[in-house]
Parts: sequence; structure tokens; C-alpha cells
Amino acid sequence: MTSSPLQDHISVHIRVTGGWTKSLFDYLSRKQTNDALDLEVGAKDIEINIDGPFGSSSQYALKEKQIILVGAGIGVAPMASLLQDIKLKKDSLKNRASGNYGASNEKAMDIGNLEKVHFFWLNRDPNCFQWFEELLMEIARTGNDTPKISVHTFTTQCIPKNDARTFMLWNGLEKMFKHQGLDPTTNLPFKTHWGRPNWDAIFDYYSNKYPGEILVYNHYL
Repeated sequence: MTSSPLQDHISVHIRVTGGWTKSLFDYLSRKQTNDALDLEVGAKDIEINIDGPFGSSSQYALKEKQIILVGAGIGVAPMASLLQDIKLKKDSLKNRASGNYGASNEKAMDIGNLEKVHFFWLNRDPNCFQWFEELLMEIARTGNDTPKISVHTFTTQCIPKNDARTFMLWNGLEKMFKHQGLDPTTNLPFKTHWGRPNWDAIFDYYSNKYPGEILVYNHYL
């Protein structure tokens, strides 16, 4: 589930990896095509029953000042839901003065104690970052608004940049990023790292820069 509780709809992201998910994708693709063709005769929507979700590892995230979100592959879905929720709350802070949100919604729109979000997303294939392209672009647009959101993407199947075999290629891509403002491999306004994160170095950095408690939420699939 990738939508925010503040939205008037529920969205889910399902990766097609086997027979059941492939059948679901084919069925929904045909349904979408048929609905587009049958709009004039009033095609009916399919009925979907939802059981869960039951709790969330990140439901208390807004109570913290600093959080680190770690997702891998489609396992990023719960993080995307939280980021979507934070984005909507940030938008509400800007619009509150205009009276768009009534008093009954003020508690739901509260951003809590959160000051900074450090979001790490790992994928084997750089094309997978397009799953949440719209959300990531919106984060880039408002990333410096409180709470600030920093995005760190990693393509794990690539050889790291400090490897002699890829140094020249990485150097060229880095120059293109500085010139265009978009990563050439993902077309996103964040520089994508190659290889796996060095978690020891990353956690040492954050523990030194932000003394005190910083919570880590991770979800791998």
C-alpha cells in the first residue's frame, strides 16, 4: 500500500514476478482497456476487498526528529506511503493560512516533531526508480521545506564508482548530472550511487552529525 491516510483513495504497487501477479496484471490491463471502450455503456468497476494492513513499522515516525527510511525494490512501498503522507502534511503547512483545511483536520495535518528524513532506496535495475517518479520529483521540489527530505538512490547491480573499470564512465555521468540537474541513468533530480551502500560509514556519519537518537525504519522484499 503506497497511499497516504490523508488521501481519498487507496493505491497499491504490485511487482509482477510470478504467475499470480502476472495474471492479475493481465486481468487489470484488459479491464482498463475494456472500460475505456465501454464508457458509453456504463462499464462497472470490479469489487475489491481489503484485509489489513495491521499496524506499521513507521506509524510513530512523526514523533521523532530524525528518521532514516531504508527500502529495497518494491519493499519501498511502506516508505512511499509515509513520504506521501509527509508531503501532504508539508503542503498543508503552506496552505493553512489560506483556510483550505478546517479545524477538524488540523490534528491529521500535524507534522509532529519531525525535522529531517533520510530516505535510502536500493534497486538492482535503475528503471525501477520510475515506479515512484512523480513522488520523487515532488520531493525534489519541496525537499528543503520542513521537514527536509534527502533522497539517496542506489543501483546495486552496478560496479561502484571507485572501481577502476567504471571510473571514467562514472566521472562522465557525474559531469552530465551537474550540467543537466538530472541523473542520466534514472532521469531523476538525485544522483544515483552505484553498488551497495556502505552502511557502517553511513551510520557512523549520521551518529556523529546528529547526536542523540535517530530511528531507522527498513523494509526489504
